[in-house]
Amino acid sequence: MVGPVGRNLGGHLIRAVGEHFKRDPVAVFTPTEAGAVLVVYALFVGVVISKEIKWTELKKATTASTRMSLMILSIVAGASIYGAVIAQNQLINVLIAKCQALQITAPIFLLIALCILIILGMFMESVSIMMITLPITFPIAMAMGINPLWFGVFYIISSEVGLLTPPVGLNLFILQNVTNQRQSLIIKATYPFLLMMLLSIAIIYFFPGIVTWIPGTMFAN
Repeated sequence: MVGPVGRNLGGHLIRAVGEHFKRDPVAVFTPTEAGAVLVVYALFVGVVISKEIKWTELKKATTASTRMSLMILSIVAGASIYGAVIAQNQLINVLIAKCQALQITAPIFLLIALCILIILGMFMESVSIMMITLPITFPIAMAMGINPLWFGVFYIISSEVGLLTPPVGLNLFILQNVTNQRQSLIIKATYPFLLMMLLSIAIIYFFPGIVTWIPGTMFAN
């Protein structure tokens, strides 16, 4: 637990940030930079103030974080090459022409994309899925007149559905490691969440303004 000193320091930090935004409501840093600042703050509290984080534990956490970052960056680098190859071979134009020849409408395309994302989500994590599939699906969606913001929300929810889909959804194994419960029990517990995510997809499909209204008001001018 964080001691009184840590709580006081956290309270002072929050009040200082609040006072800054009262005087100057301009962001100090981006959300990504804010995450880095909070990591440094958490390390300071855990290592220096509460002393609950040992240096050996910090070394293990840093090593694991480095491996994960290298894996994601490797995927991003590979996806960049993959996207360049697709662009050079004019594959997108060929696929768009095929969709037009087969008279594939936007609803059918979204249904196909949903099925693909659910299947891929059983075996891959969401960043890898998006890096591999978006260079192909996004231009097709734009050619069909689908709102890019709406398509992004649809893509994220669909990918998360796959990550919870049995029998090999990756999040199922993560939950099993965290809770030490039987896989069958975890699968049953995820059914309500799967239904809610599928219902969310249906809702944003029939009422797309739920996704686009607030951003539309932000960029209206």
